Amino acid sequence: LRRFKIEAGSRVMTTNDFVFIIAIGLNDVVCTKTTMKLRTTLNQFKKNIAVIAKMALKLSKKTVFVTMTPVDEDRIGYDHPNVGKFVVNKDVDAYNKVIRKIAKKNGAYLLDINAELKELNYKKLLSNGSHPTLNGYRKMSGIARKFLEKKKLI
Repeated sequence: LRRFKIEAGSRVMTTNDFVFIIAIGLNDVVCTKTTMKLRTTLNQFKKNIAVIAKMALKLSKKTVFVTMTPVDEDRIGYDHPNVGKFVVNKDVDAYNKVIRKIAKKNGAYLLDINAELKELNYKKLLSNGSHPTLNGYRKMSGIARKFLEKKKLI
């Protein structure tokens, strides 16, 4: 939440006629193998997203929440030996459900990039299991542009 205030404050326009796109959460679902705990509990995530939604919508009625991308569990799932941390789509899906619900409840727009990418061969669009490749970013920006145009936000 501290970071949101800093990041938003440095980007806010003098009018509230701008599109505010919020794509957050994947770091919250990282689980540490030693503790088997997610970085952020689901309950705390709900609280954080609710606060962010209210703050963002005060800055712009054109606030868009973006769901988290799916991950390639073969590369960053529990069975992968990557520095004691992992991410699974079951957790991504649970936290995305929160994003969908809070966006709807607060009247924000929702770009379900997770659903869009699942319709594609998304694993080929990820460089390390979670971060997009250059082609992945191209696909995602195309999806976002189409969404923003359809909603008449740009």
